Amino acid sequence: MAERHSPPDSRRRQLIGGALLIGGVGLLAVFLWLGRAMPGIFGEWFGIVAGIVSTPFLMEASFVVLGFMIVLGLNSWRQRREGDEFVYLEQVTGPEAESLPRSARWAVYPDKPLDPEDPDICVAIEGALAIGDLDHAGRLLAELGPEQLAEPDVLQLRLRLAEASGETAKANELRDRLAGH
Repeated sequence: MAERHSPPDSRRRQLIGGALLIGGVGLLAVFLWLGRAMPGIFGEWFGIVAGIVSTPFLMEASFVVLGFMIVLGLNSWRQRREGDEFVYLEQVTGPEAESLPRSARWAVYPDKPLDPEDPDICVAIEGALAIGDLDHAGRLLAELGPEQLAEPDVLQLRLRLAEASGETAKANELRDRLAGH
C-alpha cells in the first residue's frame, strides 16, 4: 500500500491538483479560442473546433465528455497511488455469531488470508489452553486414546490443563509421570 499523508497535507495536495486541473481546462479553452488567429489551415482548424465546442448543445456535451475523462483520469491516478480496492471479508455466521459483539462478527483483510489448516489435536489443545478455553481443551483430551495420553507432549498439555484449572493433586501426579519419562 502507498504511504498515507496527514490530513492537512493530503487536503492541500487535493486543492492544488483541482486548481491545476481547472486551470488546465481554462488554458485549453483559451488556446482553442486564440488558435483561430493563427494563419493558414491551423487557424481554420482551431476556428472550426472552437465553433463546434462553443455551439450551445455541443458545448455542454463536450464539457460532459471532458468531465468524464477527467473523472476517469483522476480515478486511475488514485488507484495507482492507493492500490487496489479489493479486500477480503471474513464473517462469522451461525448460532455462535449472536453471542459475539457486532464488531467481532467480521474482519476485512487487504491481502488474501492464508488457507485454513486442519491442526492436529495437540495443536488444537494447545490453542484452547492459550486462549483459556479449558472446557474445550478437556473435551479434546478426552478424544485421545490411552496410549496417546501417555506420550510426553500430551502429558505436558495435561499438566498445563491441570494447573490452569487449579487441580494441584492431578498436576503433581502428572509432574511425577513426566519425571519418569
